[in-house]
Amino acid sequence: MVLNLRRQFLAIGALGLFGARAVFATEGQRPLSKEIWQSVLSLSAIEVKSAKEDRPQAVVFFDPNCPHCAKLWARLYAEKSAYVNVATRWVPVAYMNAQSLGMAANLLSAPSRQTLAKNFEGFDFARRKGGATEASVALDMRSQIQRSQSLWSQLGGATPLIVYVMKDGTVKVQLGLMPEADFVEMVHSWAPAHLGSFK
Repeated sequence: MVLNLRRQFLAIGALGLFGARAVFATEGQRPLSKEIWQSVLSLSAIEVKSAKEDRPQAVVFFDPNCPHCAKLWARLYAEKSAYVNVATRWVPVAYMNAQSLGMAANLLSAPSRQTLAKNFEGFDFARRKGGATEASVALDMRSQIQRSQSLWSQLGGATPLIVYVMKDGTVKVQLGLMPEADFVEMVHSWAPAHLGSFK
């Protein structure tokens, strides 16, 4: 779901959300300010911890009905994944269809790795539908999701949208699911989850 990334980033850059370095590392990727990282960490999310972490290495914005998000989950957390020690926070947004909001509310109402796994591992790619059920959306839950959606939209509005911290402390955003080889390189650039840069 990545359309005209370069034009999107130019428009976002005009809002002053990004840091001083405005050069593309790769298509769909750009540095962010550390203030944005703190804002991203403050959003309602589902944490997926690893055996060796105490802070998230990346934050993923996703729609429960996004097929590329299901593919990202499989890359990171399938049974034989090479990334079993990756720690993430998953921030739901709702834009793909009328069911997305209720499904996002359901996932946030009982946030756990198991609820995310149920959604993504039960994904119906033919119908473009996650495995989570819908829940009624209380006013406070709607407000939480709308807050997440507002920042997600400003950052590029693609799913998946990954915000992460590199080993040198640089914060970056990646729009969309990149090819496997580039994805491996990106994950290997993430700072270890125990570093203080995540505070």
